Amino acid sequence: MSSSKEVPTQDVETEFSKITRNDFPNDFVFGTGTSAYQHEGGATKGGRGISVWDVFTLRTPGLYLCLYNIIYIYIYILVECLWSDLLVTGRINDGSNGNVAVDMYTKYKEDIKMMKSMGFDAYRFSISWPRILPGGKLCLGVNQEGIDFYNDIINTLLDNDIEPYVTLFHWDLPYTLEQEYGGFLSKNIVKDFREYAELCFWEFGDRVKYWVTLNEPWTYSVHGYVGCIFPPGNKGSASNATSDSAGSILDGIGLINLKKTGNNFLTYRGAKPENIFNNLVTLNDVYDASSTTISSKKNINDEDEYYHKPPLSSSAKDVYTVARNLLLAHSAAVESYRTKFQEHQKGKIGITLVSHWFEPLNEKDDKDEKAAERARDFMLGWFLEPVLTGHYPQNMIDCVPRKNLASFTQKESELLKGSIDFLGLNYYTANYVANDPDPISKQGYYRDQKAAFSTERNGKPIGQVAGSSWLYIVPEGIYKLLTKYINVKYKDIPAIYITENGVDEKSDHTLTAYEVCADKIRVNYHRDHLGNILKAMKDKGMNIKGYFAWSWCDNFEWVEGYSSWYTAAIHQQQYATYELSLSHKHSKPQNMYDWAKHRFVHRRHRRKITSPAQMAFPAGNNIPSHRRAKPPPPPQTLIQQF
Repeated sequence: MSSSKEVPTQDVETEFSKITRNDFPNDFVFGTGTSAYQHEGGATKGGRGISVWDVFTLRTPGLYLCLYNIIYIYIYILVECLWSDLLVTGRINDGSNGNVAVDMYTKYKEDIKMMKSMGFDAYRFSISWPRILPGGKLCLGVNQEGIDFYNDIINTLLDNDIEPYVTLFHWDLPYTLEQEYGGFLSKNIVKDFREYAELCFWEFGDRVKYWVTLNEPWTYSVHGYVGCIFPPGNKGSASNATSDSAGSILDGIGLINLKKTGNNFLTYRGAKPENIFNNLVTLNDVYDASSTTISSKKNINDEDEYYHKPPLSSSAKDVYTVARNLLLAHSAAVESYRTKFQEHQKGKIGITLVSHWFEPLNEKDDKDEKAAERARDFMLGWFLEPVLTGHYPQNMIDCVPRKNLASFTQKESELLKGSIDFLGLNYYTANYVANDPDPISKQGYYRDQKAAFSTERNGKPIGQVAGSSWLYIVPEGIYKLLTKYINVKYKDIPAIYITENGVDEKSDHTLTAYEVCADKIRVNYHRDHLGNILKAMKDKGMNIKGYFAWSWCDNFEWVEGYSSWYTAAIHQQQYATYELSLSHKHSKPQNMYDWAKHRFVHRRHRRKITSPAQMAFPAGNNIPSHRRAKPPPPPQTLIQQF
């Protein structure tokens, strides 16, 4: 047992033990990242609209609505004292939500100061679509409070010499668009996403020089329409939100998630346990009927007539339809940026994709090798090949029924081809793959691959398991993904940024705060992945320009809620701001913080970043700082909508 005054030490010797920042090029970017729904909170603040995740995290809305209309305190007593054991299942493992998350909505200035103290070059964050367009569409009005919020984040970053990397869509789709036409199941989304992107370029593009259109379209498509652990969550349905209770949200009736959470997660920034229930706030302010024209819908039973939803099909087809529309939305945003903004703003635009490394179960079996290649094509190539070449991988064309995988038109293909200035790549883990001509899945995405996935070979796991059952630590997997797949198949790929990489741990409340801060696996994880990235750069000359550790601090980790430290259900976490704040209060830095700050992240030479106060603008032009250096006016139709 360690002393209460000292963080436990650990043996971290590996082949990359001596790696430092000096081993990387001078212009290599070291950053960290967050996403809006996972970190911001502020669900009832600043005029934010409702997102699909707000609805999805409400566990049993019909029951709670009924009780809520009687009296709130009775609900609390009943749930806490009588029903807590009965109402334990739900979409989120611990019954929580992102209404408050880690409250970066109010604490971002503190976070940015800590980022600067660690020497980070860049910070990747996402903009909440419903925070700046509460109704989802430009024609329904712009929320100036949301615009001001992101302007202040960007300006604060630049004032602290940190480059903003901004993601336009990290899965928090405005709920109104899901209700109106099924979200990304409908091609209508392309126009609305383009207008949302143009608004962001117009408002923030004078200072944001790195744009990411989509974060992990694979995850959004597969987890939403195959695994159904993401919104909308129903197989073969254009929208999961078709019940009376869901509709009443739009009529201004507040909901509350009353699932008991108790003290089952590490409280953010050392918050007192009784304050955990800050995460269980009412949503009346956000969904006030007076704040949105959508609430004019009178009868939820008239939904199909009132809304223009696409015909229902099945998950076998829907996942490919959603992915296709995500790609078209990406290309539309890129086309707009390149034709209207890029020349003046001098920025770059790309996409962030995710992939595991897929290793053949039997390396000597040609069928297993081909199955592994199919798996790579079905995860990474599915989105990477279209944005590079304008068409799907041949493996998908050959394996997916033509009725499910609609080909791109000539115009769509031309817009997609070459539609990235850089590639963002997220990597966490690896799997074994064997050929399986008759998969257990009856139909759809996993059957189409004709492959069987596993994490063991001859009883030996592929790597050390992390906090999540799916996340095995395989650092060499990122080297193989880069050199054996991307570098071989896509020779002309532009610059690559590793936009997410991290590992989680299950929450363990038997540990002291000092023991938690020891980061027993985190130092090894990041160091060994960085070592393999550097090896790919040296061995194959790969143009890798940066590395973003995921995530900056604790968060709401999707279906895991807060039950995993720096989390896991869909992705991972590594730096906890709770840990970072401790390290500032004690003389001995904690392991991960100390390693990252003093051996790796701290910059040798800070790159010159022009802050908002230094930006040139016409003399005597009394324009607010966030509106300086604007591009030429957008099309007249856009001006009219403003």
